[in-house]
Amino acid sequence: MQENSVNSMLGVNLTLSNKAMKFSITQDIQVALFSSELASTFFEAIHETYDPKDKYRCRLQAKYDQLEKVKARLEDAIANKYEIDGSPDFFIFHRGKLAGIFEFHPLTAEDFVEVGYWLFAKYQQKGILTSVFPFMIDYAKNAFLSSLMLATTDVENIPSQKLLEKVNFKKTGRILEFQQESGIITKEIEYIYPLKVEK
Repeated sequence: MQENSVNSMLGVNLTLSNKAMKFSITQDIQVALFSSELASTFFEAIHETYDPKDKYRCRLQAKYDQLEKVKARLEDAIANKYEIDGSPDFFIFHRGKLAGIFEFHPLTAEDFVEVGYWLFAKYQQKGILTSVFPFMIDYAKNAFLSSLMLATTDVENIPSQKLLEKVNFKKTGRILEFQQESGIITKEIEYIYPLKVEK
C-alpha cells in the first residue's frame, strides 16, 4: 500500500471513516475526504431538487433513494479502496453546499493513477473544477509513485475537454469505449498529465 498523502502532507495519523476532513481550495471552494459523517449531507444534496436536465442528479436519485444506500457507498469506498491502496474520493463544496465529487480510481499495476469528477448541473461552468484540479495533482504527486495522471471524458463533452486542456492535460490520441449500466456504449477521449518530471 502506498503512503496516503493526507497523513504524509499533514504529518498526522487519521481515521478517515469517522471524521470529515476538509481542505480549503479558495474562499468559496473546499474539498472533503469521503467519510460516513457526510452520508446525510450527500443524500440531501442528491435529493435537494428535481431537474430533468441534470441527468447525473437524476441517475443518483434513482440509485440512492435511501440514506442507507449512500452510507453503504461511502463505507465501500473507504474500506475496499482507500484503506487498501490509498486512492481517495473527495466531496467538492461550493459556498458550503455539496457540489460534486472528485475521485481517484483504484490503483492498478499500470504506471498511472486515473481520476474522475462531476458536478451537479447548477455548479458547472463556475470554474470550480479548474480550482480543484491543481490541488488534486499535488495530492497525487505526494501520494502515489505513478508517473501519470489519466482522465477520460465523453467525446461530446466539450466543456470537460476544455477543462482538462486548461489544466494542462494532453490528449493521448486514444478513443476508448465504455458500456454504461444502461447498456449504452459511450466513447471517451483519453488525456494524461505527467506527475513525475524527468530530470
